[in-house]
Amino acid sequence: MNNAQQLQNKIKEKAKGKGMNVKELAKASGLGINAIYQITDRQGMSCFNLAKIADVLECTTDELLGR
Repeated sequence: MNNAQQLQNKIKEKAKGKGMNVKELAKASGLGINAIYQITDRQGMSCFNLAKIADVLECTTDELLGR
């Protein structure tokens, strides 16, 4: 599994723990659903979008990145 897949899985896992699906998470963080589903090693995700997601999930960006 690559880093992008790990990040996607961690985001989904954290969202599920908060009782929300990815679509609800995207809406709560002010992002489009594609911002989460299109995470790839080549494309990545902006640090600002990752921070928005971490805020909604009440965790750190390092936690989402597996650090």
